[in-house]
Amino acid sequence: MLALRHLRYFVAISEEISFVAAAKKLNTVQSSLSQQMKDLEDYIGVDLFERGSRVIALTKTGEVFLQEAKKALIEAEKTQNFAMKLKGRAKDLKIGMMIGVEVKIPKYFIETIKQNSATMQVEIISAMSLPLIQMLEKGEIDIAFSRSNINNQDISSHEFLVEDLLIILPKDHPLNKYSHIPVKELNGINLVIPALEHAPELYNKILKIFTDHHIEPNIVAETENPFVTMSYVNMGMGITILPDNIRTIATNDVTIKKFLRIQPKISLFMNYRNSEKPSLEHLLHKIIRSA
Repeated sequence: MLALRHLRYFVAISEEISFVAAAKKLNTVQSSLSQQMKDLEDYIGVDLFERGSRVIALTKTGEVFLQEAKKALIEAEKTQNFAMKLKGRAKDLKIGMMIGVEVKIPKYFIETIKQNSATMQVEIISAMSLPLIQMLEKGEIDIAFSRSNINNQDISSHEFLVEDLLIILPKDHPLNKYSHIPVKELNGINLVIPALEHAPELYNKILKIFTDHHIEPNIVAETENPFVTMSYVNMGMGITILPDNIRTIATNDVTIKKFLRIQPKISLFMNYRNSEKPSLEHLLHKIIRSA
């Protein structure tokens, strides 16, 4: 079955004059790209590439097909935009954000989107990291801000910001005597930690702090989201370690401290589907360049 991605891949190979370079540009692997081109040639019943040559060369049929492929992609984009405008708007943009990070997304991100498409409607969906990636893979959202660095043939990931990992304690905790807490003081401490199945990147980052310094926490609870984590800390069950965005939901019943002499950090990535919407991908690249 012929799909638009076959045409996009073919055009990319022709422009790059290299399967390797095209695969890199498309964030896929060369073997997958080669298979896609074989499927394309089988479907249309002609050879598009000269075989046996050390450099990429199109057959005469391939040269003609290249021009037609470019036209088809342009028309497909026009058709998509026209169909959206018939509904009264160019397109909806669904952005998935991890709970608590909304305040960390710079204002210019949303402003740039609206400046480039005044009729675009932006919808924000909040969830944990793994559900966001699952929604992105299914095409239910267009962008996912999460801790996951994916970068495969279907999804691109861009490091959007880096946050400090901070220690959050009940207000009456003995470690509050420190302005900055020595990591060794966390040995044997009661720890409330995000669960591995809900926040694997954060879970592993936190435990790495302990293993790197040859100390062990006493994990008293593993939680499904930051609100539950903070509730347990508020109740005095233990301390926790969370990214800087936790300040947005922290109450007066806790204190927030930095580590002494170490600065553990965790990244937030902007993930989006490759070539799903060429105009959206172009806009995102523009935002990344201006960041």
